[in-house]
Amino acid sequence: MTGTGTTVAAGAWGRYVLDEVIPQTQRRFHTDPRRVALGGVSMGGFGAYDLMLHSAARFCAVAATRRRSGRPAGKPPPARSTTPRTLPATT
Repeated sequence: MTGTGTTVAAGAWGRYVLDEVIPQTQRRFHTDPRRVALGGVSMGGFGAYDLMLHSAARFCAVAATRRRSGRPAGKPPPARSTTPRTLPATT
């Protein structure tokens, strides 16, 4: 939370990810604990960066992205027209 001195990493969510989600994922998928990467979309990207900043030794990489704006999430992009466009004549 901005302005309060509290970060995502210091809160319950950060502890949950670090203490429960990552260890459970490592056990379930037999991952290499030296190659743990974080990623997130939008606010999840902020959370990934915040966790990495406060626990950098635990991660090999971090990435953040945002969804493409301009259409609601889950809605497919519009179909492209197959009709050729005619440009207006110039004089």
